[in-house]
Amino acid sequence: MEERKKLRFDQLKKLNDMKISMMYIEWYKKTSKEEKIGYYDRFKNRVASPFDIDVEKRKRELNEYWRSMVEEVEKKPQSEKSRLKTRCLFAGNNFRRMIEPLDIAEYYLGGGREYRTSGRSRHYVMLEKWFKEEKIEPVRCEKRDLTHFLTFDSCFWAEVEDAVIVVNALKTKAGMRDEELTRKLVRFEEYVWGMIGKREVSPEIFLEKSSFMKWWREYKEMRERRDGFSNSSASSGFTKFMNTGRYETYGRQFAGEE
Repeated sequence: MEERKKLRFDQLKKLNDMKISMMYIEWYKKTSKEEKIGYYDRFKNRVASPFDIDVEKRKRELNEYWRSMVEEVEKKPQSEKSRLKTRCLFAGNNFRRMIEPLDIAEYYLGGGREYRTSGRSRHYVMLEKWFKEEKIEPVRCEKRDLTHFLTFDSCFWAEVEDAVIVVNALKTKAGMRDEELTRKLVRFEEYVWGMIGKREVSPEIFLEKSSFMKWWREYKEMRERRDGFSNSSASSGFTKFMNTGRYETYGRQFAGEE
């Protein structure tokens, strides 16, 4: 009995420590946004400040905690498993959406590709699976301010990085058509446009120095040259949204709105 009490106390203390680390990374996210770069790209660019080094340390600690938590849940009998899953459901989902982008940044810095299928850690897969199994409907009110919002798909930046790789591959084939690569870019565009329509993406992706905006500028140039793109796809909903600057007000709540 005493050992169980001690274990519960240790787990509670550890969870509180993890909450502090999450708050620290939320602050990192906020300060990065002020520099018009976003926390994903700031982490990827490896700014060697004490602040950034501490973020790496806290990311490791958070990953260790949630790996062990997922392993603990999976070892439990079915009767106890659902209780444990419920306990970590929302905290685990928030962790996944906040921290997985930082792991993605490291993965692509190391030359990785196709993270979603080839590089993703099991604890992220399981945390996402458990959350989806609960069929919790997200709040998508049209007037909701998305300023501090985390992108629903924690693999979003992996999709961006793969799209950047495709753009670079097409640039080496200037003047040549490659329908397979072009289709990949169109699919990525449709994926992003779908999330924008459902308000499932953070406004951070539209920051001036973000990898997404760098991809968009390259992609826009290719479209304008019609490099392998059909006339019908030249003025899609997504490209109109970007070209008219509507992205600049995406997710904002204006005065007079509630």
